[in-house]
Amino acid sequence: MSLPELLLVCAAALTLVSLPILLVLSLRQSTFPEPVPPMEETDIERIAAMLSERLGITDKASIHNLTTRIEEMRADFDWLVSDRMIEQAIEMARLGQPMGAISQNTGISEDELIAIQRLRRH
Repeated sequence: MSLPELLLVCAAALTLVSLPILLVLSLRQSTFPEPVPPMEETDIERIAAMLSERLGITDKASIHNLTTRIEEMRADFDWLVSDRMIEQAIEMARLGQPMGAISQNTGISEDELIAIQRLRRH
């Protein structure tokens, strides 16, 4: 085989290999979707409002949820503080502190201290 024939065979082989590759790439390029134009701020706000309304997430609902959660946290905090005060009063009583000092340091009234003593025995 001479050099010109060899060059023709190589060119034909290169054409046969590159043609399917170019065809696949051109088909892939044509299937890309058109770019979406950027949305206006008003459109975004309108869509967000529609979604919030459908999901029931409104400002009133959010405020109500926050209020409920704060009330729950306040109740938990009050319970923890009162529990800690009772523990402190019991510890002071174990150390022999008088009722007046315990009442003054913990903020628990003497009547409540008597009730704690009675409950503590049982």
